Amino acid sequence: MEIKNKLIELIKNLNYEVKDSYELELILKQKLTKKELKILRAISFGEELEDLKVKLNIDDNRLEEINSKLLKKINSENFKQEIYKKPLKEL
Repeated sequence: MEIKNKLIELIKNLNYEVKDSYELELILKQKLTKKELKILRAISFGEELEDLKVKLNIDDNRLEEINSKLLKKINSENFKQEIYKKPLKEL
């Protein structure tokens, strides 16, 4: 699954269309920590959590903590405003 599709699935109350995948990737790199981004990518592409924990050298509690922070960030209004496509202003 593409990261854009996974974001749309994970974000609650998404009211507008989101930016394209390239723009989203840039925003994610800016707003998320490296581990948060790796976790988002991994769950987007269906990677097993056990493999992810080994790759990131973290335990269950740390994975849950990072995932919780990730979900909180992507569901914040500030983040949503960043990823929404802005309508073109009428001339």
